[in-house]
Amino acid sequence: MDWWILKQLRAMILTDLRDFVPHGYFESEVEKFKLDDRITGADHFSHELRWGYLAGDLGRRLFFKSTAIMSARQVSASEVLMNLGMLAGAEAAQGSTTQLSK
Repeated sequence: MDWWILKQLRAMILTDLRDFVPHGYFESEVEKFKLDDRITGADHFSHELRWGYLAGDLGRRLFFKSTAIMSARQVSASEVLMNLGMLAGAEAAQGSTTQLSK
């Protein structure tokens, strides 16, 4: 899948789950995901690590622990959000370690 399809998928999932995503959730700063500026693309990788962690955590909580009444589409969206979060985190980790190895 190319990056544009992933961006569209993220937007669709977050639209489906708009009632369950706290306002400003993905804009919150999580300092532990800030990578060293000497890494090429550190801002992008830091953003993706943070987004991946937050998306994976929210998706997991909605899919496994939520007591809210959700449609079948919303349940599926929460599972996809969890997996998109893991994918974003893994890709950011791979990209940053590739930069470090150079």
